[in-house]
Amino acid sequence: MADTTDTKALALELTESPTLAVTVGDRVLHLELGNFTYVIEIRRWMDDVRAEGGGIEGDMSKLQRVAEDGLAIVAAAFVEPDAADVLLGGRNRLNLSRIITVLGFIARQTTSDESMAVVQGAMDAFAATGDED
Repeated sequence: MADTTDTKALALELTESPTLAVTVGDRVLHLELGNFTYVIEIRRWMDDVRAEGGGIEGDMSKLQRVAEDGLAIVAAAFVEPDAADVLLGGRNRLNLSRIITVLGFIARQTTSDESMAVVQGAMDAFAATGDED
């Protein structure tokens, strides 16, 4: 058994990411700001779509995989667990044009001045508290 008498306990308090309220019909969804993972995932998704080229239209399994990957990015970018269904559900589940539109919106908002200000604020706060330690 390990001796824990000299162990110092530290607590890490994670703050919620700032969000952007997005109205869709009668719903308000919240897009996470300051998380650039989505931009990287969207770029990778677009590269995959381009790599598939014209083969997507004739191959339903490729089309379904591409659509599901796009839906997963949308689901992760919003706070609400049903955001992908609200934005891309029903008859739009395989609508690549609509998926591209929503992913483009996410990419633009994630790299917007507002989102960049969120990141800058977090960096400033870290620098201020880092000086205290």
